[in-house]
Amino acid sequence: MEPSVWTKEEWILVEGSLPTESRLPTFGPILDHLPCAVALWDPDRAFCWLNAEARRLLGVPGEGPSSPTPGLDRIHPQDRALVAAAWARLKRGAPKVSCEYRLFPFGAQHEIWLREVAVPYPSPQGEAPGILSVYLESTGRKVRQAEERKESSVTDEREILEGVVHALQNHLQGISMGLDLLRLTQADPLEGQTVRQGIERASRLLRELREYFLPPEPRYTLQNLAAVVTDVTRQTHKHWQRQGVQPQVVCRDPLPALRLDWQQVGKALERLLTCAYALLPAEGGEVGVKAGLREVEAQRYVELQVSSRGAIPLAVEGAEVFTPFLRVRGYQMGLSMVLVRQMVDRFQGQLTCRKLGPNQVCFTLLLRVL
Repeated sequence: MEPSVWTKEEWILVEGSLPTESRLPTFGPILDHLPCAVALWDPDRAFCWLNAEARRLLGVPGEGPSSPTPGLDRIHPQDRALVAAAWARLKRGAPKVSCEYRLFPFGAQHEIWLREVAVPYPSPQGEAPGILSVYLESTGRKVRQAEERKESSVTDEREILEGVVHALQNHLQGISMGLDLLRLTQADPLEGQTVRQGIERASRLLRELREYFLPPEPRYTLQNLAAVVTDVTRQTHKHWQRQGVQPQVVCRDPLPALRLDWQQVGKALERLLTCAYALLPAEGGEVGVKAGLREVEAQRYVELQVSSRGAIPLAVEGAEVFTPFLRVRGYQMGLSMVLVRQMVDRFQGQLTCRKLGPNQVCFTLLLRVL
């Protein structure tokens, strides 16, 4: 007779010695010979069977059903929401989930990085399926990535500081020249506008510099994606006041309320739209925004696409827009696109820019939904 998934009490009673009817005695010897860490979980992930490699990796002594169980309490507090969301998707019927997080092995003083890939395995008699998880330690890769980022960030920060100083000098020089002309021409309105723009640009650059070195802490709220996209697009269009340019907003499928850091998502969308407007020539063109949900390996992502299509060929190539302090058709981009990329990295998302033709460029932003 094929057994059903065992209860926790039945696991405890057998104390590592399972009856021959269970599937797990068949799996056990096989799994112990695998060179990777494997766990078989009950549907609620309340207890599990770990093979030898998993016990070594997670610091769990003994054999058979795991006691203590390496649950959420062993995961780094900052990563628990990510892991809980992945497990919840699997319980809702996802065919596979994967996530990367920090875990404190039993008896260890420091955390390790794990990549977990989990799939459901069928149980007999129509009961809820169990979960098979494979663990790969990624600590070494994370350390190498951190070292590479540290080395590159030193160069990046030096270049950014040099660019800030140079840009501020230009803004202050423009303000100084405007003030001199104001004294000579007795308050020419055009020169007053030059001074105001110089002050605004210098102030924006200082705010961007602060955000680059002191990124804001995540603040998650529940909001509707379509409402945020529509509001940010309307505000950005109002700021630019471009004649003959009407933004097009398309929201694919019904978009539910989602839990994200909407303040930073909205700011990233505003910066992408600003770049799209700056790329347009004086002859005009079109700015488009598409929003929707996308699933990658059973993980939900918010997908935002911002496109800019000019009446004539655009002034820059796609990858150039991420250059700090890029000047596009007289507009100083400052650190805005660098900050978008920085935010995407913090939230483990993706940001790409493609040139779809001589007249069109498209940004695609993917952000993971918890």
